[in-house]
Amino acid sequence: VPESFVCDDFPKPKIILEPETTVTVLGKDIRLTCSAASSSSSPMTFAWKKDSEILHHADMENFAHVRARDGVVIEYTTILHLRRVTFSHEGRYQCIITNHFGSTYS
Repeated sequence: VPESFVCDDFPKPKIILEPETTVTVLGKDIRLTCSAASSSSSPMTFAWKKDSEILHHADMENFAHVRARDGVVIEYTTILHLRRVTFSHEGRYQCIITNHFGSTYS
């Protein structure tokens, strides 16, 4: 019956954790975290933007782990490290997580 058909497949990544607004002390290190989930094992790429400009030399760590409680879902996390923060770090940061099926933005 077509009415009962449900598709739980979401190959394009979807954001499940947005980077939080952060206030820090000058000279300290901070981390911004962003996570997405996907039902696809297609390779992911990660990027960060600051004020709509790609951070080409971002200091980031990327992780993936399988979450099996609701089917096979892969959760991807990217952490942006901002070290010895100065006023030049102030801005709006955004993560972009992309696979073969598309991109998602925080």
